[in-house]
Formats: sequence, structure tokens, C-alpha cells
Amino acid sequence: MFGTDNRKTHSISSVIEQLIYLNIAGYHRDDAADHLRYDPVFTAVMEKEALASQPTSSRTLNSSEQKDIDKFKRYSGGSL
Repeated sequence: MFGTDNRKTHSISSVIEQLIYLNIAGYHRDDAADHLRYDPVFTAVMEKEALASQPTSSRTLNSSEQKDIDKFKRYSGGSL
């Protein structure tokens, strides 16, 4: 429907949590987010109707400072 905004809002911590779960499951690139956005297992684990999209994940990472990205890489085994 034209004029309605169906976008979801995701907190930074929620997007980071999503990236951690995707990384644990073997999805080491943020483009996997679009393929798994409505995946029943991931949405159940995250207790959400839909996960953050790839652009949302990228914007979250791009808005982070380098020290935050380095810390995330350390915790995620270097994959990002």
C-alpha cells in the first residue's frame, strides 16, 4: 500500500546479536542476512518476526568506530 511505512526498527545491540548468531551458524558475511531474514529458526531464536536486512546490518557496522569493529572481529574469530 502506497504511503505506509512497513520498515522495522532494529537496535544496534539487536543487529550485533543477529550478526553473532549468523556467524556462529557459519554465515560469515552480512549479505546472508537477506537470505535468512524470515528464516523460522533464526526468527525464533531472536524472538522476532524478521531479522535486520543486509543494508541495516551494513549501516550498523559502518556507523561503528574502528575500535568497535576490531573488538567484534576478535570475538567473531576474525570474520566479518
